[in-house]
Amino acid sequence: MKINVSDWIVFKDGVKQDPSFYLPNTKTFQSNKAGNFILSTIISDSSNCINTINQAITVHSKPKIDFVFTPNVPVEKMDEVLFEAVDIISDNNSDSKILNWNWEIGIQNSNNIAQHSNKMYRIFYESGNLPIVLTGETAFGCKDTLVKSIHVDEDFTVFVPSAFSPNADGKNETFFPVMRAVKE
Repeated sequence: MKINVSDWIVFKDGVKQDPSFYLPNTKTFQSNKAGNFILSTIISDSSNCINTINQAITVHSKPKIDFVFTPNVPVEKMDEVLFEAVDIISDNNSDSKILNWNWEIGIQNSNNIAQHSNKMYRIFYESGNLPIVLTGETAFGCKDTLVKSIHVDEDFTVFVPSAFSPNADGKNETFFPVMRAVKE
């Protein structure tokens, strides 16, 4: 027996919707809007027997996350940076509340790759612009990911040699300090 799904009818909050918006040339339900839907499927067999199946569907809100960090421009090997996630709940909809957080720091050979809370502390041992990735997940498996960059300044360093040997051998001929993160 061959069964055909011939038509879809979509209701959102009791109002009939245009199914082509939700089901363009497919038999898959997809919605960019959160809400309660009733999906009616009209089914017919080869004997022209027709039946309708109604299914209630809830589409949960997509979460929206952000994060802040202090200090804004840390110095490598010195400043401990606090990263703090912000859970932005839209439309007073608690189903978009984040329950699981995942932080990733874009540093090769890092021994502190991920933290699973809404706060993370980190001391950076290299300078430059570094990506920080935060992913938040709701109880329904809905996720949002945000990538921001943090600029870490070089630590100011001065090395002053304790001796020099001006003996014309080409090594240690002059006495001068070596400096890092200093503008001339």
